[in-house]
Formats: sequence, structure tokens, C-alpha cells
Amino acid sequence: MRDSFSVWTEIFGRRQTANPVRNTPEVGDIFIHKPEYGPIEYAQVIGVYTEAADIQHIRFRLVYGYQDKTAELGERTLAAALFHKRFNRRPKQEAAAE
Repeated sequence: MRDSFSVWTEIFGRRQTANPVRNTPEVGDIFIHKPEYGPIEYAQVIGVYTEAADIQHIRFRLVYGYQDKTAELGERTLAAALFHKRFNRRPKQEAAAE
């Protein structure tokens, strides 16, 4: 029935699927969110899973950093789309020592 004619599809159009191009983060990856004001947020990925409704979730450890202090806020879970919206940058990688 997916490819068959539907009045709802005719009225509202086809449902858009999630962007498959976005790469999935791996366990151990670190992402940063730098707000205009306030502490920097660091997210270290500790798990990626897909729930029954085919929604991908990312489990991460959240750490705030301000000046020379850090505070770990524990583990959190966000849908992948929201995670990538909030944590859209990775820290600059150090040059490999030769």
C-alpha cells in the first residue's frame, strides 16, 4: 500500500524521510556547543540506538566547561536530529605527533 494512490498523499504530498546523508556519530566522539553567553557544552557519545518507531537516538555524557572549571551533568539522551542541531561542531583535532 506504500506505492498505491492515496487521497491523503494527493492532498498533503509525500512524507519526507529523514536525511540519510548525515553520518552517525560513533561511541567516543566528542561534540561542542558554544552558546553566545554561558558555559561551553561538551557531549561525548556513549551510545547510538534506534527505537521501535525508527527514530534514532544518541546517548551522551554532558559536561559544562567555563574558564578553567568543568562540571559533569551526567548522561542524557536526545533524538539524533535534535542532537545534531544543538551539537553541530567537533573540537579541533590536535596535529598527530610524528
